[in-house]
Amino acid sequence: MEDRLCHSLNHRAVLQLFRAAHGLAISPAGRADIRNAAGEDLVRISAAHGLAPLMADGLDTLADLEIERDLQIFWQEMRDGNRQRNLKMKAQLEAVAAILSGEQVPAVVLKGGCTLVLAAPGQFHRRFIGDLDLLVAEADLDRAVSALTASGYRNFYADDEFYHAPDHHDAPLVS
Repeated sequence: MEDRLCHSLNHRAVLQLFRAAHGLAISPAGRADIRNAAGEDLVRISAAHGLAPLMADGLDTLADLEIERDLQIFWQEMRDGNRQRNLKMKAQLEAVAAILSGEQVPAVVLKGGCTLVLAAPGQFHRRFIGDLDLLVAEADLDRAVSALTASGYRNFYADDEFYHAPDHHDAPLVS
């Protein structure tokens, strides 16, 4: 079986929970990996790869599997907290989109923001999102920044000179 290519019991267990979260079947060996894995390592691995919210979903599909209660609670709290955070980020994205639309500034939502736009109801927790990235044409950038600052957004950096964007990013704005 493919999951046996990974020699780490703890990594295999995380991969099995990831599979379960996506509705894929878990083999008896995979269930044994989850039962026998070290809880602290599962937390460390899943957190390092942004998978903690999905681990709770995986456990939900494996309700008959007995694992540490603290681990279940941790992953459920991570999922629920991330859902609340992402719902707030979705509201902020909608507000920014309305501001830019009102100024007739086209913008394309990139990366994690797409998850907020495209996620099915109840699925907002599945990805950790650190910020909202928008692509705006260079010709529209000044109008976009002016519209957002007029609506209460401000440059994240107090000193514009501090931020140097080597990658064509403008300075981040926050509300």
